[in-house]
Amino acid sequence: MNRKFGFLAALFIGVIVLSAAGCVSKEQATVTETVTGAVEYKLAYEVPWEEIVKRAQQEGKVVVVGFGSVAEHDFYRKLGKEFEQKYGIKFEYQDVGWFKAVEKLKDEKKRGVEVGDIDVVMIWSAPFAEGYKAGIWWDVPIVDLVPNAKDIPYIPKYFHDFYPSYGRHVPILQWQVAMLYNKKWVEEGKMEAPPKTMDELLDWVKRNPGMFAYCDPNKGGSGHTWLISVAYYINGYDAYAFKPFDENRAEELSKRVFDYLNQLEPYLYKNNPYPEGNKATIELLEQGEVGLIPMWTSITLQEIQAGRLDPNMIGMYMIDPPIASGGFDGYAIPYNAPHKYAALVWINFMLSDEVQRRIPQEIGAYPIKTDAMPDTPTFNGINGIGVWLPEGIDFKAWRDPLRKPELRYRHAEYMFYMMKKWTEEVKER
Repeated sequence: MNRKFGFLAALFIGVIVLSAAGCVSKEQATVTETVTGAVEYKLAYEVPWEEIVKRAQQEGKVVVVGFGSVAEHDFYRKLGKEFEQKYGIKFEYQDVGWFKAVEKLKDEKKRGVEVGDIDVVMIWSAPFAEGYKAGIWWDVPIVDLVPNAKDIPYIPKYFHDFYPSYGRHVPILQWQVAMLYNKKWVEEGKMEAPPKTMDELLDWVKRNPGMFAYCDPNKGGSGHTWLISVAYYINGYDAYAFKPFDENRAEELSKRVFDYLNQLEPYLYKNNPYPEGNKATIELLEQGEVGLIPMWTSITLQEIQAGRLDPNMIGMYMIDPPIASGGFDGYAIPYNAPHKYAALVWINFMLSDEVQRRIPQEIGAYPIKTDAMPDTPTFNGINGIGVWLPEGIDFKAWRDPLRKPELRYRHAEYMFYMMKKWTEEVKER
């Protein structure tokens, strides 16, 4: 099947499916963009990728809005320079964050601004869904246009935290929380070896009082990802996966989750059982205040890179059942992006095997493309497996829904409900 025929087939199937779901009207499916310099809807499926690259080079520029830590901003800027050298397209990076970008685009949509000044927004599930409802994204299934997106696993390709993306969002990387512990304390007998399963966790915490803490779910992502993972353990993953949100059901499901967390509380770190933020939580481990925490793989690596965390002191593993995926950040193209061809080329560049395999080694996240995962991710000669990437999982098998343990996805709406209720049901109880 040639590329042109494949794109047209994908367009035909996508229009039927989305129209049946009430997501794409006849007018949306047939009308072409009128914005100067935009890739027309029809042409997006008819021109070969080489022509898209040529037109991107004629546009000559791409403006990308990002968010994240200083290390992540530095990573994207470094890649931007490499992109300029490879394609001759000027790269401009703005670290204003997704919130300001979404608000700006919503305002421009209301005012009828046909040509804006942002080409690509790095964004996660909930604000993407908000923006999609507001009509601020280019209404073309860009995930099916980008050659390097073909190997993205199915669910991340079309769903993020169980919000459908309709192909308008292209995931670039996966964030992950795992269990981080003080390996030296275990070797010295100051703390038992950490629990391998959730069934063992409560008894372990009781036998090792003061050693465990988790981030306040409303102050950091490691906390609310841990919270939804506890819910999956208590109620079963199938109680949430792809289920529509219902507040009465959420209240009923959450009762046992909060009961379990309240059983944990008397044995948590006494001085600060729920640190206010991811960094505050990992600092307790660094300072020898606690011995076990759920923590982002990315923050763990960045603390090692900064010299604040001794890689010889710590170990990282995945508890069973696994902590849910921390989500898939990726790119959406605004409806009024002035350089849509260049936006597509930038996204394709970020999905190249060369860039993907650097993600776990430079910012401590997982590549979205399974085959790009290096066997031994390293930083300064240190093998990351068991240090800032959890041992105990087969990354490639984990992406296969027929293999165990399966990769579990957060359900954003149930997670947000529990985050709101957690403060009164657990912290202030």
